[in-house]
Amino acid sequence: MIKLNGYKFETHEIVTEDGYKSLAFRIPPKIHDNRKEKQPIVLDHGIQYNIHTTAAFVLVNAGYDVWLVNQRDSGYTTHVKYKMSDFKFWANSLDTVATKGISAILNTVATATNKSGSIIYIGHSRGATLAFMYASEYPEEAQKILTGVVALALIIYFEPVFYVKLLFQLSPVLSLNVPLSLMQVQQYARMFHSGKFQKYDYVKKGSILKYYQEQLPLYNLTNCKLPVYMFYGTCDIFIKEKAVKKVFKELGCSEKEYFRIPSGTNTKKLKFGHNDYLFAKDIEELFYRNLLRVLDKLQPKK
Repeated sequence: MIKLNGYKFETHEIVTEDGYKSLAFRIPPKIHDNRKEKQPIVLDHGIQYNIHTTAAFVLVNAGYDVWLVNQRDSGYTTHVKYKMSDFKFWANSLDTVATKGISAILNTVATATNKSGSIIYIGHSRGATLAFMYASEYPEEAQKILTGVVALALIIYFEPVFYVKLLFQLSPVLSLNVPLSLMQVQQYARMFHSGKFQKYDYVKKGSILKYYQEQLPLYNLTNCKLPVYMFYGTCDIFIKEKAVKKVFKELGCSEKEYFRIPSGTNTKKLKFGHNDYLFAKDIEELFYRNLLRVLDKLQPKK
């Protein structure tokens, strides 16, 4: 898709400390384009491979150095020890993907661009969740590498529609023998039930049908000192403004804002859902213009 749209790109291999090797696709701006001083932007995806190519083209055209990254559960990943058919290849909680994957990605981009401190991270859905897990666990590293985070359809606290609630009610059934990347879905379900931004609830060997632990380690959003900008859709099936406000209040940064899509008073008939950042036909008017204005606020301080 990148080639077909006339852009050049580079392929970079990102290796995590626990042995995963994922491909990142870098789309650099044109050599003579000095807008934004070629500021790097990392685009991270939800629970699928990265298909944010349209956003990538918009950002490259605006002068940014764009990195489409892929996490360990995408089709662009191998492991030094496990095959994709192995159970252990897929046995990763959100915590593991955040602490191992995000750190490796950002350090790779920082080294390749020599732009540590000016990198912008844009995460959609799970990608946004991972950013806040990482920034909460490694606040000093995050502040050293990043200049800000843009969170799209952030899932930390939930206000789901009724059928999503029903799905989450099934989470205890998965408690004893969770296959593959369902660990991450299960962790989201536990966060929904508890109303807390918490780590994965591992089953202790020797326990009898025990899954729900009384006290789980929490992520502390006050550790996140980076500038944060959040976008949410009015028809998102997982969150509403109340959930976004809760994150907003807990963040430890002084520079923070959140935006509703669509905005304004004459847009009640327009609907913007969880995945419309990928597929909405009016995406330029509804989102990209606002996104570019936000990114202007995250220019490196001179």
